[in-house]
Amino acid sequence: MKRLIALTLLVTLPAMAMAGFQRIWENPDYVEKAFAEIAFKHEYEAGLKRLSKWMQPIRYRIQYDGIKPLAVLSDDIHNHFRTLHRLTGIDIRPAQHSANFTIILTRDRNYAARIAEVTGDSHQAVRLSQESNCITYLITREPHNAIQRAWVIIPADHAFKKGLYHSCVVEELTQALGLPNDADWVSPSVANDLDIQEELSPLDRLMVRLLYRPELKSGMTLREAYPIIHRLVPEMIRQRLWQ
Repeated sequence: MKRLIALTLLVTLPAMAMAGFQRIWENPDYVEKAFAEIAFKHEYEAGLKRLSKWMQPIRYRIQYDGIKPLAVLSDDIHNHFRTLHRLTGIDIRPAQHSANFTIILTRDRNYAARIAEVTGDSHQAVRLSQESNCITYLITREPHNAIQRAWVIIPADHAFKKGLYHSCVVEELTQALGLPNDADWVSPSVANDLDIQEELSPLDRLMVRLLYRPELKSGMTLREAYPIIHRLVPEMIRQRLWQ
């Protein structure tokens, strides 16, 4: 059993000029490099990791921790899960019982405590709560390194105050599918903390679709996966699968 943490820092900077990035997702070499960076690396683990993805249906529930249940909170989550279902084909449905994906909407003052409960590491939780605006925590299992459980923790009051709630939902739910790394050179993308994206970019949509192509198996190394990636990406670009 392996545990993975992904943070969202979402540093607010002036919007980057888009002219130089408008067609970057039509460059196969760039898409292949970006996918390798986001899917086979992790910001808190050195070196390359094996591919991780869901091999079972996702059943999610929203847990309100000191936060009043409001449609403005839950609608973003439901809508983005519908987008991820469309892109991946994964069976994703809400479920109050037997959920394997929990979204905890808490208050900023409880953020560190909720991280500690989920990760089991109270010392690290304090640091993580100070360094992030929201967080994803995954548990994977052998032999295929498949994702078995996921938690997304969002201090909703803090995220709304900073104008980051929607960005947190989009990035964290997407990362929890098996794209855990951040990289400032991958742009435009929710994986770039310096390049705030309200929605998945065309590059993001290509990477999500690529991850869940059946030819790519959970547990593959980059060396095993690269010939498949190299074959699939140009085909996906020709089919305009960034839409």
